[in-house]
Amino acid sequence: MLLTDMGYAEEEAVMVKIEAERLPELNIPRHSNLALFCKNGELTIFGGHTTGFVMTPTAEYYSDGKWHQIPMTYNHDYGLCVRLSSGKLLLGGGGTQNLGIGQSFETEVYNPDTHTFSNYGCLDRKRFHSTGIELDSGRVVIAGNWYTKDGIEIYDTLTNTFSFVKEVAQPRSHSYIFRTAKDNVMILSSISDRGDTITVPIVDRLKGEPFTVPLFETWIPLYAHNDINSEDSFIGDASESDYAYLMPLMNSEGQVAIAQVRDTVFTLLPTVCPIPTKSAWGPINWLGSILVDRQAHRGYLIGTNADCRQFILAIDYAAEPANLTVYYTDPMPDAGCYQPVISPDGDLYIVGGINATHSNFNPLPSVLCYRLGRPASEAPSQGAVHLILWIVLALAIVTTICLILFFRRRHKKAHSIESEAPEANVLLMQQITQLMEKKRPYLNSDLKMLDIASQLGVRQSELSACINTFKGCSFAQFVNSYRVAYAQQLMREQSDMKMSQVGQESGFANDTTFYRVFKTITGLTPSEWLASMK
Repeated sequence: MLLTDMGYAEEEAVMVKIEAERLPELNIPRHSNLALFCKNGELTIFGGHTTGFVMTPTAEYYSDGKWHQIPMTYNHDYGLCVRLSSGKLLLGGGGTQNLGIGQSFETEVYNPDTHTFSNYGCLDRKRFHSTGIELDSGRVVIAGNWYTKDGIEIYDTLTNTFSFVKEVAQPRSHSYIFRTAKDNVMILSSISDRGDTITVPIVDRLKGEPFTVPLFETWIPLYAHNDINSEDSFIGDASESDYAYLMPLMNSEGQVAIAQVRDTVFTLLPTVCPIPTKSAWGPINWLGSILVDRQAHRGYLIGTNADCRQFILAIDYAAEPANLTVYYTDPMPDAGCYQPVISPDGDLYIVGGINATHSNFNPLPSVLCYRLGRPASEAPSQGAVHLILWIVLALAIVTTICLILFFRRRHKKAHSIESEAPEANVLLMQQITQLMEKKRPYLNSDLKMLDIASQLGVRQSELSACINTFKGCSFAQFVNSYRVAYAQQLMREQSDMKMSQVGQESGFANDTTFYRVFKTITGLTPSEWLASMK
């Protein structure tokens, strides 16, 4: 395939219509909040401002199908949020007054295991629209500011102290901080500390002199409406000292492209076609930074247009050239578009925020989920919706055939084992099955092996060995097979039930576990399975 000077072949991007799954709304409508998935799997948001552009010192985490609100010490409206290797989160800076006014010194550390805040500290400089990233040493590099002095500082996680390192060659906000080594980073942006466009970006380094990038003579980083967490764009392998990222660019003509950043080298990522900036419904406004699903080798860029449609550019960056797919929605005026976050399973969530027509005075409480977590090889090759349904149906048929063959073999094997197994073990397996089918203990998300063993009057080791002998799986896999079967029954009988409710009523502790286990057992996500049944 021949590539043009722009780095892509003369084709058009695949367009696929998609529908968002709506999760329960936030307790407080909010924008400019910090949002991410914690190590415990909980989607969590911090601070921001609510209706009237009023700051809110609260956080919310999603668990058991609902949002739980907890108080924070500070607001962190337009603040920074850094993932720490300990699993905790460093929160800092932001506005000091309503309406996005002022800059603050305030910091605190969030522990997702206990849902508490501690380790209160003070930045070396008051900051707004700043960014941070943790080094292998555990130290956190922080840079960027808004309407006050910029500079680079370090947070020491051991002493909970902040110290100034050096001034920057180019003051900036909405900064990208990319690691270039275990103990070094580079810092860049196309937005100055006053909100102006930087036409010739300069790259600062923690260690080393500033430098310019030849690529920035024609392309500059796309303006990031949301504050950036550069680790979300990481595509390298730190264990192999490979520090690589994806970053969106724009030229003076409004064309958008993708840069692959490796160490201190910036190159255009070749793509099969140009990234569309127009649609049948008008121009597309691409927003923010790229969120990467490293397992699927896929990156996502969010966009919107004047009638509040949402666009998701999927970049299969491992292909040469990279494949592009543009997902689009119907108009959704009640949904935000500035607060995207990616789940461990590769699904895309948009939490609160504002839409294309709303202002900072009217944030939204909506939470959307796009079930995109799947390998890039499964991405549709055509844009027609009917083709997607045919693919899903074909996958369902193949999966069903495989499951039938698998269970037939296992059934034969079970008969063989049963004939050789002691009579007591056969009786125990019958009791286990009868208990599961009649009393449905698997609907309790807190079910433990000890609970079943106690009801049957046997040791846990006997129970585990019996299930492994007759079913060829662990206790957890055995219980989850019943939960998935129950979830399928619910979806068949109540197809309009929300997926989060299906998972909860089937005994899964949270949505993430539900989707992961369901796909592991059936080969399809719940939504794909339901579509195949229709």
